Amino acid sequence: MYRSRSLAGRRQAISKGSGVATGEVVTGTEERLGTGDAVNLAARLEQAAAPGEIGLEEATLRLGAGAARVEALAPLSLKGKRRPISAYDPREFREEAAPSPRGSTTPVATTGLA
Repeated sequence: MYRSRSLAGRRQAISKGSGVATGEVVTGTEERLGTGDAVNLAARLEQAAAPGEIGLEEATLRLGAGAARVEALAPLSLKGKRRPISAYDPREFREEAAPSPRGSTTPVATTGLA
């Protein structure tokens, strides 16, 4: 049986949204920034997120393997994407979630977590 941690009460204290995307990221540029589609997608998800909302894209959701109960958001038309992107907002996390099918080495790009 899973014990869950609801995010409902914690969302009120967060004044902006955040975005999480999974994929390859290139680092080590002169500016020391991460670049790549995952970084851009995470930034777009952050821009589309309401205060306290966390936008997860489909690949990140799959890697979570049931770690959270999520609510589907309306498909997002994002700059740089030809098709609308499916996004999800986690509502509660399960403490005993199944491990990721790809292990713990999969890169994840996040934005708006400050």
